[in-house]
Amino acid sequence: MPYFLRGEEEEQEFYTYDEASQAVKKLKIRTAREYKRRYKEDSRLPGNPYKFYADQWVSWPHFLRGGNKKGIELYSLIEAMVATRKLGIKTRAEYFRRYKEDSRLPSEPHRFYKNEWVSWPSFLRGRVPKYKTFGEAMRAARSLGIETYTAYQLRYKEDPRLPSSPKKAYPHDWVSWPHFLRGEEK
Repeated sequence: MPYFLRGEEEEQEFYTYDEASQAVKKLKIRTAREYKRRYKEDSRLPGNPYKFYADQWVSWPHFLRGGNKKGIELYSLIEAMVATRKLGIKTRAEYFRRYKEDSRLPSEPHRFYKNEWVSWPSFLRGRVPKYKTFGEAMRAARSLGIETYTAYQLRYKEDPRLPSSPKKAYPHDWVSWPHFLRGEEK
């Protein structure tokens, strides 16, 4: 006797995000509209994957492609901002036309970086927010292996979030260059 005639609810088991993405790829579903028509071909696919996998959702293209572009690791938000600026992309529409020129750029950065996203103008103009705290900036500078004021002036741009003058950016926390770069007291 079928489960519904016995008054039981069927416990449906769905794929993980990655498994669902691979299953969709195997079904050769290429658009969101096609997914909505065909997802029932595999009983483990949810009807609304963007809701079901909300914590992992990036975009329809990302989901339908089977995850990252050909297994390539996508840029961090700051790296994507720098890469976009290097391409000379100035508008949102231009980004959508040209992002494929760099295989590490996501198709929908506002969704891919949703936890860090500020705005399209900020993303396109490269207005990278500086580190909010002195401690964050200090750790970032140290992680670059910078040990002197001169080296800092030559290399701080390797991390666009580092200020040119940490002494001015964090006046209440500033002690000295040796403290900032190496943890030495005064």
